[in-house]
Amino acid sequence: AVEWLSQKVKDSDACLASAAAAALGRIGGEQAAKALGQALNGAPAAVLPAICEGYLRNADAFISQGKNDKAAEIYDRVRGLQVPRHIRMEAVRGLIVAKQSAGIPVLVEQLRSDDSGMVAVALGLAHEMPGGELTKALAAEVGKLPPEKQVYVIGALGVRKDTSVVPTLVGL
Repeated sequence: AVEWLSQKVKDSDACLASAAAAALGRIGGEQAAKALGQALNGAPAAVLPAICEGYLRNADAFISQGKNDKAAEIYDRVRGLQVPRHIRMEAVRGLIVAKQSAGIPVLVEQLRSDDSGMVAVALGLAHEMPGGELTKALAAEVGKLPPEKQVYVIGALGVRKDTSVVPTLVGL
């Protein structure tokens, strides 16, 4: 099925190509991901969101299989495309999760963003992701952010329950 769908994802009929991309996303696996990755090259605007969503679904499956490096490649590629905002947000979130502590700089970059959606992605992960490295990064960043963002980062730090950040917070 993957081979046949790999051809259909390039079809000139946008509905057929989008359906094929969605099916490849549900099937998953190395072959499906490769087909969707190849389909991104020169994909028409009408089909690009469906291809990206299928590709991201494959990346999510790779994470669940412990193939975080492969997933990160997919997320990073999609986040660099001119696609609808919700798709970029999903790609950024996935990239940070896939890279784990190595994704902290991407999370901090999103906190600095003027895009409220990307800030929300970063704040959500600041509440969810474990680890002292992230706590330290948030504490180092909180004083550099405008007050309207500081309040949310302080809230995230509170949820993390790490008392080592108290001196930083008192100094604000």
